[in-house]
Amino acid sequence: MGFYSDNKKIINEIRILPQSIKEFEDESDFRLFITRILKSVERNGRYYFSKHMMNCANNTLVLFQYKSCIRAAGLLVDAIKDNDTEFGGYYIFDVDSLIWLNKPMDEATMRS
Repeated sequence: MGFYSDNKKIINEIRILPQSIKEFEDESDFRLFITRILKSVERNGRYYFSKHMMNCANNTLVLFQYKSCIRAAGLLVDAIKDNDTEFGGYYIFDVDSLIWLNKPMDEATMRS
């Protein structure tokens, strides 16, 4: 049983995707990545991962975690494994679904 999003696509699952502080030194770098780079024509929603791919279905709502707080969300529409590059593969996000949360959601907020 899935959930419906605003654009009527079924959300099959929900996953949390932690972000590395090594990759994004501060929150402004991460925000730029979500709000501009990931949505750019060049990237077109492609999020490259290094080794481990999430085990999830297409149309998964992904909550992006940075420094123990949920900071952004987006709808993952496909995942491509590619061992022939420096990356392990990439996720494809619906660029229209990517949002930045103005108020971080910490563990206490998620439990309430």
